[in-house]
Amino acid sequence: MRMAPRRSARAAGILTTIWLTLLALLPAPRAAAHATLLATTPPAGYAVATAPRQLILDFDEPVSIVPGALTLTGPAGKPAALAPPTLSVSERRLSAEVRETLPEGAYQVHWQVHAEDGDLVDGSFSFSVGTTAPPAAAATSNSGQLDVLTALLRWLLFAGLALSLGGAGGALLAARIRREAGQQDLELTPVPAPLITGAALGLVATVGLAAHAHTLVLTALTGTAAGRVLGIELVAFAVALALGALARAHPTITLATGAGLPLLAVIAAEAMRAHPHEVQPVTGAILTATHLLAAALWVGGLAQVLRTALRWRGAGWSCLLVYDYARIALVLLVVVVATGTVQALLLVPAPADLVTTGYGRVLLTKIALVLLVIVCAALSRRRLRLSRITQSRPVGRAVRAETAALAAVLPLTAVLVSLAPPTPAGTALAAPPPLPSGPVVPVGTLAGQITVTAAASTGQLVVRLTTPGEEDSNPPATPDYRLAGTLRSGQPLNFRGCGGGCFTAPLTWTDGDNTVALSVSAPPWPAGAATLDIPWPPRPDTTRLPQVITAMRAVPTFTLREAVTSDYHGDPGGEEALPITGPRFIVNEPYAAGIANAVALGSAEQGDQLAFAFPAQGYVIRLWLAPDNRIVREVLVTPNHLITRTFDYGRAQP
Repeated sequence: MRMAPRRSARAAGILTTIWLTLLALLPAPRAAAHATLLATTPPAGYAVATAPRQLILDFDEPVSIVPGALTLTGPAGKPAALAPPTLSVSERRLSAEVRETLPEGAYQVHWQVHAEDGDLVDGSFSFSVGTTAPPAAAATSNSGQLDVLTALLRWLLFAGLALSLGGAGGALLAARIRREAGQQDLELTPVPAPLITGAALGLVATVGLAAHAHTLVLTALTGTAAGRVLGIELVAFAVALALGALARAHPTITLATGAGLPLLAVIAAEAMRAHPHEVQPVTGAILTATHLLAAALWVGGLAQVLRTALRWRGAGWSCLLVYDYARIALVLLVVVVATGTVQALLLVPAPADLVTTGYGRVLLTKIALVLLVIVCAALSRRRLRLSRITQSRPVGRAVRAETAALAAVLPLTAVLVSLAPPTPAGTALAAPPPLPSGPVVPVGTLAGQITVTAAASTGQLVVRLTTPGEEDSNPPATPDYRLAGTLRSGQPLNFRGCGGGCFTAPLTWTDGDNTVALSVSAPPWPAGAATLDIPWPPRPDTTRLPQVITAMRAVPTFTLREAVTSDYHGDPGGEEALPITGPRFIVNEPYAAGIANAVALGSAEQGDQLAFAFPAQGYVIRLWLAPDNRIVREVLVTPNHLITRTFDYGRAQP
């Protein structure tokens, strides 16, 4: 019994030795299919003085082109024309010619490629044309540009939605009147709701929007959030059209009203696309869905009720139908006004924007028309009260005016959703930072759950903050980022906004170690303090990283001690020890290709260092090196993660 522990320990030692030997002899696997984006032209996150004529993306491995490999959108989300993308430099460089002169403003590039093993990977980055902030007057008068074709198609979509969905509601109300009349009046013939007309209008509008946005291809419809919204609407209108045709062939009240139910998916899709959702993802979507549903029932219901009342005007039940609708319309009116008011408060940051911006002026016009509708509805209700229900009475002028005003509300709504809402002054004044002068020291860390990446260059410090989820294709709304900081000497830093989560400050670096203390917040995300160590001056070094990779590949085995955290408050957490070979370690690193704009950092306190970044991916890497180029310590910052590693070459033996 006493020999058992010794035998177990000896057996464990033998198995460990065999396993490490096999690990050293086995060839290193291919890197995970992430196809790291190493560099971009224009540089990600910066402003360029002149409009680029070409987009260039350099990857660390060969890639292949897929449909929609590169898209470029500018101010107000308007797509810019690109030539078909091509590959060069051993298929590691993806490029496309820009076929128009880009005006000043912010631009977003979305890319997607197949990695070497066939996996689809994608990402996005932004840049800006023009290096100066807009004047103060423009800061609160961001009127945006109206795409007339988009507004026209959106009007057709809303009209089709109202005719189908509201028409089904009006037909249901008329059916109740017919059941109440029974055999008393055989002239109450049913008036079918314009389900086919409305669904066809909506389908045509949705196809037009998809064609206008170049998302008719199936992969484009499913590959982006905007494409998925259009895909949902295409399916919903197509199903409603099919059910409408079935209801015409087999006229029953169940089919006539059920044909409008698929259009609730259109309401939900529009709620996810509308401006309020960008400001308040949950509240904004609920407000938009409620507002649009009430408006569709109101407008389409009124049109169907008036069609039916005109058909029944020889009978005495038309006034009862209009009267019943008026009671329901009162509730719908309250819902439309209440939700519209809250939406306006979300989207218009200042009362002055109502008269100084195009969005505000269109909104004021819509409000005036809604007030006219309210007055007309009140007059027609009073007329109905004065009349006898069973008396045949023609529809009054107030009802006709109400109908005309509601018909005008629809195109105004289409214009509103096609215009960019005014932005707050602080946001509009924020200009992306100009390209840095000289070599750049990239640094990064976490402050709570907020990722902090920074670039120190001659005369300035640029800090970028991101919260979990912002790297997704459909990120949440940008939080209210706040940043303050000081140098170790106590000198406060004068940060200026340079975009969502971007801050820049003028700064004169001193030779040696510079320490920047930051206070970060972005409610509701957990935040805190962050410290950035910036040795100065940096020295560009394009040869050291390949030497490091060569040295690490020559290491048979070592012990990697790694700590990973996504919520950092000064303690990276417990380390995990992992025996590993040098080739296996290097092949899975984002810098395995040995291509990076690295800078060497000499520091008497911290030793020999090499720092580099892949801004388009949000990666910042710093290596502490031994004289033989082996890595002693590594800090890797990726979106939402801080990874710290130490390398022990003396304990793990082959």
